[in-house]
Amino acid sequence: MAEFYKKYAGKYKDFFDFIRLLYEYSPFQLVFSQAMVILSSFLGGIGVVSLVPMLSYSGWLAQNKSGSDLNWLSSLWQQLPMHDGQIPITFVLSVYCLIICSVSMTNYLAELTKIKFMKNFERYCRESLIQNLVNARWEYLLKSKLKDSEYVLNVGLMKISALTTYTLSLFNNIIKNSVYLIVGLMLSTGLTVISLITVISIAIFFKKSNSAGMGKQELDLSRSRQINLSNFLEGIKIAKIHELTHEYLKQERDISFKVMDNNIKFLSNQMKIKFGYTAIGAIAFTLIFLISISLLQISIPTLVVLLFVYNQIIRRISTMQQSMSYALNISPLFRNYLILKNDFLSNKESSNVIPFHTRVPLPKDILIKVKQVSFSYGEKAILKNVSFDIHRNKITAIKGPSGVGKSTCVDLILGLLKPDDGSILFNQSVVPMDVEHATSKKKWVSYVPQNIFLFNDSIRNNITWLNNDVNEEKLWKVLALVDAENLVRSMPNGLNTMIGDRGVHLSGGERQKLAIARAILSSPTLLILDEATSALDPQSEAVIMQSLAALKQTMTVILIAHRESTIDYADEIIDFGKFNLKEEYPLNFNVLEDTTVAMN
Repeated sequence: MAEFYKKYAGKYKDFFDFIRLLYEYSPFQLVFSQAMVILSSFLGGIGVVSLVPMLSYSGWLAQNKSGSDLNWLSSLWQQLPMHDGQIPITFVLSVYCLIICSVSMTNYLAELTKIKFMKNFERYCRESLIQNLVNARWEYLLKSKLKDSEYVLNVGLMKISALTTYTLSLFNNIIKNSVYLIVGLMLSTGLTVISLITVISIAIFFKKSNSAGMGKQELDLSRSRQINLSNFLEGIKIAKIHELTHEYLKQERDISFKVMDNNIKFLSNQMKIKFGYTAIGAIAFTLIFLISISLLQISIPTLVVLLFVYNQIIRRISTMQQSMSYALNISPLFRNYLILKNDFLSNKESSNVIPFHTRVPLPKDILIKVKQVSFSYGEKAILKNVSFDIHRNKITAIKGPSGVGKSTCVDLILGLLKPDDGSILFNQSVVPMDVEHATSKKKWVSYVPQNIFLFNDSIRNNITWLNNDVNEEKLWKVLALVDAENLVRSMPNGLNTMIGDRGVHLSGGERQKLAIARAILSSPTLLILDEATSALDPQSEAVIMQSLAALKQTMTVILIAHRESTIDYADEIIDFGKFNLKEEYPLNFNVLEDTTVAMN
């Protein structure tokens, strides 16, 4: 039993897990949709049986009216109104039309129910994954392979949609085959058993398929292709300059051949199954037909109906086997989706108050107090016993060489990371009551990173992303503050000018200006610029820094910078370059009024 489970249950585990998720998503919708299929199938079965009285009207039924296979039908027909021993054609046609219309209506409702269920399930899969992604801790996202997430969101969810289609198709065909089997047993038990054994034998003969293995291989290849393409597009400028595009083309060609070979093997296997069912089924039913006439002495009308039923059964079993193969081929990607979703969920940010961000009474001039904070990435220590104050309505510059923890410290202040030791305190008289909730930071802080993020949208929509409740006058005023007014006015459509993917139509400095304008428009209490002016020319930087100095009455500014020209505009400086992790004693940063840092 253990070996059986390992061999078969393990092989179909991903597929069974998918079925379980389908059921858990909405048991009622799934059961109701299948109930509609059952109703439709039974009505269809009645429609098939109604072929017999149709044949009766033509006189065929009279050939074997006393045949044992039709005794129950003969009794039924005797209860119906007859004329000269025959059922009136108007009655037969009316009943037949009623049944067919009922089948059509039920099929319509069944398909509509199935489509609604499928689309709702697809939406649920996408939304739940994205929800878990956006709620995941920043520290986890830094370590995770977000390009894998991008592949699952773009390609994987489309495949899962196909998996849903194949799975529901499998369910539908199982139900319909069961109904046809019942109809066959009602007409002729012996012939139905013989036919069933034949069909099962064909199914067993074609059951061997490595669809899941091929699906896993295709998943790995497709993911590699997606990552290679993403990397190439990000570095296409460098690749063209150094004539390295042929390297990408070679990688793409190698992957394409592997994907093609894998797909050909899989599709070839499906075509073999389809051909086998058609050819062997035709031979089998020829023999069944001969046996029926010569040995079982089944009447012609019953035999016609039975052959129609068996043809439907074998066609649907062929479809079932192909649906199962396609489902198994896609199921490894569902496993990848499930792992990713659960990883995000297990690394979810706490929805409760963040304990290390505490609102406390502080001196009026202090906005934030960083107290004895230490932080490490795994075994690598980044900060150790760091203490400093951020004063209100001041421009504070954080400087130092790369890798000493400047940006990490800002991430700690923003609550994206949690310190290993120490605390970060906020002035309760300044910071809003709900600042300790991660979702409320946008109400009081704006952050401009070194790598500027812009949408493939208009200038207006980009700079009003954080606050879309601003009028035209304020937009132009803020654009003037960041030395971007003339730039925008010179463009063909002004604020409605499209800037391309990630602002590709703009220079690096122009993108930084718009990003800073976006941050200022949100009217923050705290503005953090992480190397956000590094691509600006000295004149533009001077205009922006002078504007920030004028805004100090309403906001506090933290600058992370390397350039001395930027640091010169700061009221206070925290020099991380003097911080040495190898020292055995704690080092505290104390900001002095003369824009220097004393080390204790």
